[in-house]
Amino acid sequence: MFQANASPEPYATVNADLFSVSTAGGEVKDLTASNAGDDTDPVFSPDGKTIAYGLRVRAEDWPDRVRLAVLDLTTGRTRVLTEAWTDSAGAWRWTPDGKRLLLRAEVRARGNLYTIPAAGGTPQLVYRGGTVTAAEPTRDGRAVIASSTISRPPELAVVGLDGNNIRTLTTTNEARAASWDLGEVREVTFPGAGGDPVQMFVVCPPGFDASKKYPLVQLVHGGPIGTFGDAFNFRWNAHAFAAPGYIVAMVNFHGSSSFGQPWVESILGAHADKPFTDVMKATDFLISQGNVDASRMAAAGGSYGGYLVDWIEGHTDRFATLVSHAGVYDLLGQSASDDTFGRQHSYGGYPWTNLENVERWSPNRYAKDFKTPMLVIHNEKDFRVPLTQGLELYGVLTAKGIPARLVSYPDENHWVLKPQNSKHWYGEVLGWLERYLGPGKGKREAGNNAPKRTSGPSHLRLGPLSRVRER
Repeated sequence: MFQANASPEPYATVNADLFSVSTAGGEVKDLTASNAGDDTDPVFSPDGKTIAYGLRVRAEDWPDRVRLAVLDLTTGRTRVLTEAWTDSAGAWRWTPDGKRLLLRAEVRARGNLYTIPAAGGTPQLVYRGGTVTAAEPTRDGRAVIASSTISRPPELAVVGLDGNNIRTLTTTNEARAASWDLGEVREVTFPGAGGDPVQMFVVCPPGFDASKKYPLVQLVHGGPIGTFGDAFNFRWNAHAFAAPGYIVAMVNFHGSSSFGQPWVESILGAHADKPFTDVMKATDFLISQGNVDASRMAAAGGSYGGYLVDWIEGHTDRFATLVSHAGVYDLLGQSASDDTFGRQHSYGGYPWTNLENVERWSPNRYAKDFKTPMLVIHNEKDFRVPLTQGLELYGVLTAKGIPARLVSYPDENHWVLKPQNSKHWYGEVLGWLERYLGPGKGKREAGNNAPKRTSGPSHLRLGPLSRVRER
């Protein structure tokens, strides 16, 4: 049993189906050809008669939620177990008796664990995150899970399928984490675009003093169908951003996952509209709380987050500086991406059916209003958002005389994954933020007179695996 692309060449779209083939070889059968959406991640039941899998009903890479379904291999009949459930299912596993399935789902920025009868029924909560990243059922009616929070790296634990008797199994990261000086993490809700309640996490700097004001760093997540979850991240770690003395905001704006399908679809055809409003309203909200220095604020994001940072560049000058990592700058140029499927949904059409709308939401169309100094990071093996997107952005910034720095890693793709490159990346990003948010800096003071740095903090020198240009 396996999943594969069932679309004919030249793959104008992609549709994943489930296929079966005998271990001795022979005919390959498409078991889900009748479904136009994706069918993914098949898992055999213990008796081998049934398959649990993920099902999307909308075709052409529409941002549809994943339903948990079971396929009877004898009758060929599929039953959807979570059609009435609004959350997207993932990481399903059968219990050893075949009577139930474990599944993971993101719900309001938490990665929770649930169980559901294989015969159908309502999912029952087993463990509420933080974030459960993996779960395996045991023969004695429990589950071994890996979980983390924003402040706690992953560890293993065991929990009963009734949600009781939780016991920690590992303390691998405990000693190291105990030596960290981490700030408080708060969860707040504020009125965003259209007055809708928007959730965000706020990470305070170590030693936070409520009587003082601090610089603000707005982190913007990618996707946009993604979320700032209550999970420990090694890339874009919020505590690493807060450590120099910054308040860090992580907004789960309109379009984010884990808040229901209507929330995801609320930005289609206007990719920057509501998310931009949400980030701005989050900024206003935090300033109103009395601890943010409005003259020392920054925004930083990657992928879609970089796109929204590029959009911010042309639509407000309230930030002292910006950081765009692998950001989409020119929507028309994204036709060069390795993943062009479904963009007509996100952009409100194709360039040949609704060019006006595509250009309406493309950051490059607002270059005349660019003012804010920016760090641009774009890697040379990035085929999701091609390198030219970052080069164009940097070229326009420097042509306008806006302070800018370009950093590129020749051996990295859409993400910075190699440990030494990651260390250098943090040096570049935090060094750039210090230039504009550090003591005595700010939106009024930094500008074109900001001192030049060769490579972030002095202990992180420019290595041979990165390329830097600055004007």
